[in-house]
Amino acid sequence: MTEGDCATRRVSIGEGCFRVELTVVETFGRGACAMLVGGDSPHVGGVAVAIPRAKTNRAGITCDISQICLPGHKDVHAASKVADILAKGINEPVSVTAGIHMDGADEEDIAQLLDNAKSCAETWLRQHRLV
Repeated sequence: MTEGDCATRRVSIGEGCFRVELTVVETFGRGACAMLVGGDSPHVGGVAVAIPRAKTNRAGITCDISQICLPGHKDVHAASKVADILAKGINEPVSVTAGIHMDGADEEDIAQLLDNAKSCAETWLRQHRLV
């Protein structure tokens, strides 16, 4: 890679209104920006930025996470989880903008969408990171 190179990679999990898609623009050592969308109506509902750092006891990595939530939206929960997973996985700062909406979603539907979002992040790390 040369300075200024970026790569955009995408992964999706689920079918129909449970489909969640994660698109990550990776800067190879200088952080990553991601968009997490899905459900019936993809949109911008929340943003999370995760910055990895050593745990206080030096036993592993944790993340400091900042959030911006649009009024009336809860997408920031998915954004924070995905940002945390990705930042720990690549050990670089990660921003995630999320917008997942399903009309009439109940608790089980929301749990499934959150599981799919988490699976997107884990799958992206497995498929797209140079180890």
